[in-house]
Amino acid sequence: MSLEREARIAERKHGARTPAPPWTALVVDDDPAVHEVTRILLARASFEKRAIALHHAYSAGEARDFLDRHPETALVLLDVVMESDDAGLRLCGHIRESLGNHDIQIVLRTGQPGQAPEREVILNYEINGYFLKTELTAQKLHSIIICALRTWNYIQSLKRRNGSTRPRTAPAGESGNMPGGIRGALERNEVELLAQPQLSLQHGGLAGVELIPRWQTGGELACKGASLLRAADHEGESARISRWLFAEGCRLARRWCEGAQPVPRVSLKASGAAVRSGAVVAAIRRCLEETKLPPRRLALEIPESELSVDLGASAKTVEQVQRLGVAIVVDEFGIGPTSIAELRQLGPSSLKIAPEVVAGVASDPDCAAVARSVIALAHTLGMSVIAEGVETKEQLEFLKWENCETAQGDFFAEAMSPALLGAFLASDWKGSRS
Repeated sequence: MSLEREARIAERKHGARTPAPPWTALVVDDDPAVHEVTRILLARASFEKRAIALHHAYSAGEARDFLDRHPETALVLLDVVMESDDAGLRLCGHIRESLGNHDIQIVLRTGQPGQAPEREVILNYEINGYFLKTELTAQKLHSIIICALRTWNYIQSLKRRNGSTRPRTAPAGESGNMPGGIRGALERNEVELLAQPQLSLQHGGLAGVELIPRWQTGGELACKGASLLRAADHEGESARISRWLFAEGCRLARRWCEGAQPVPRVSLKASGAAVRSGAVVAAIRRCLEETKLPPRRLALEIPESELSVDLGASAKTVEQVQRLGVAIVVDEFGIGPTSIAELRQLGPSSLKIAPEVVAGVASDPDCAAVARSVIALAHTLGMSVIAEGVETKEQLEFLKWENCETAQGDFFAEAMSPALLGAFLASDWKGSRS
């Protein structure tokens, strides 16, 4: 029986299946030979059982028209010099600024590197890859295509997931059913801080400690960490929780600075509303003055998703905090919409890879690709990287291999009472896990 006949029988038996649509990729180059060679090399290329549909534009103007009509485009293979010396770079600006598309993967293929120096182009135009045409082999081109599609697809899957699971306001049950809310919890001393060590992957020593707020009432957990801060925002208590957080955090940090096992730096997450209103600046300034804590011993973590709510207000707060000498860490990075240009504007000292990404780096190629991209981006911009949520030896080895500087998670230590931290740090916690 022929394969064709078998396929027809199977179709009648099980019903016709609609094939998945192909990936949309656009080749932009004024040299027809480049289009032909690319078409030949990628004729049978596919990713996740979906074909790759190559479309062609011979000028930046044609590319603009195509992209305006096809927002689903995942990848652009782009020349720099076309109808003008900077036509390709102008197209990048159109994509990122006019279209507001920060997801599409842009890979530059240039024959004139002097017209577009690699470092400046990657920093200024949010380029995801840069190659000389002379160095692109068939295998390298195929690898570039697959990596770009994987990254784009992962970004889309995260957006779909986050659209329903990352609310701006506190979900039911987070704090609304608790008597007195956050204010009442603080007055009843039901909110406490837990300490989780951060390990340096370069020298194996202690890199810092994150202090995580937890609210328990009647022996039961009400909310913790980012959920508690969102609840405070929802109740209009962002300034109050910020004052409490930094008063307690700076007090502990001051004590640990002078202890037998000095803590290099203490990190605290910020409420999104407190960042946008600037309330967090006043809280930090006051606590630094009262405790005489050296500012370099403190870091402020701001979730990437909160930065994008009002970038202008967030950037103003970040600048004021940095003037105090306190480090800025962009938290939960890798699942939000922040662009390279916005990162450069904010100028944080570190990016913290989201736990959702870290969880899959050893088993999920998409997570691994995102983590590699975050690490490479941070290092290009002169920032360090923290990985949150490390739970296995395999995740740790991946992060070490990719030159991530710092890690935290239950693999090293669960969040604990500050009173237990000294004894824990005196133990061989690093040697048994690193």
